[in-house]
Amino acid sequence: MAKDSNGTLCSKCGERPRAESHKWCKECKAEAQQGYDSDRERMIEARGFNAGAMAFKASLIASMLGSKGFHPSGMVMLGEIANFVDRMPLPKYQPT
Repeated sequence: MAKDSNGTLCSKCGERPRAESHKWCKECKAEAQQGYDSDRERMIEARGFNAGAMAFKASLIASMLGSKGFHPSGMVMLGEIANFVDRMPLPKYQPT
């Protein structure tokens, strides 16, 4: 770890003196916190997206199984389709 005349330098940038109770200087710490805040927002959005996708999937399956198991035309067994939909993976969240 590099040292200056006042004590220890920031372990991230190595240019500025570190904050007393932290390994990094105030500027590096602020930069990391901004990155954390934006990552946290994306994680919250992804969690909401996944919850919505799971709710849509559950609603679709419930509507299929609630219609007595057959399509009105009698050509399709909705239970099989519901099983297929249930096994399908959720779409991946892609931030805009």
